Amino acid sequence: MSCCSSYYQRYRCQGFRSGWCNQNPVIVTGPRGPVGPQGATGATGATGATVATGATGATGATGAAALSDAIYAGAGTQNVANSTVIPISKLGGTTGTTMTVSGNAITVQPGTYLVTYGASGSPNSASTFAIELEQDGAPVPDSELKTQVPSNGNPASVSNTILLTTDALATLDIKNVSGAQAGLTSAGISVVKLA
Repeated sequence: MSCCSSYYQRYRCQGFRSGWCNQNPVIVTGPRGPVGPQGATGATGATGATVATGATGATGATGAAALSDAIYAGAGTQNVANSTVIPISKLGGTTGTTMTVSGNAITVQPGTYLVTYGASGSPNSASTFAIELEQDGAPVPDSELKTQVPSNGNPASVSNTILLTTDALATLDIKNVSGAQAGLTSAGISVVKLA
């Protein structure tokens, strides 16, 4: 039997470098132990420096001025003969407006205007309800509005908005051109000066 054949002799032999017991000891590695628990989270680092605020942007362009010159004239229920100007009166307007209402018409100064006009009603003996805008007593080109009267007896309605420019003092009115007397439930003109 070898001198290092037993556990005792293996370790006993470590102190001898010569003689009858000169074999190196055999060391056996034990099994790996379990993983230890996770350590605590470290402290939060300091907050970084604040970046300087950027420069303020340029101021935007000034918006368009509010409308300051407008007027509205109209009327309620009434019967208006064919080819007759529809009676209207002033119902509202901006303070200091340059426009006036008289003689069933709106008087405007030279300038450019946005004109909205319309009416609701039914002709007494015709199937078509129609009105037109007049300037100084003459039809404004392409201003006639025409529609078929509903068969259920409800009133017909028409309205339109146009851009109108005049170089001199002018009057604006609306006329019944249905071809027959019309029973109106409402009618009106609004005018806003643009330039």
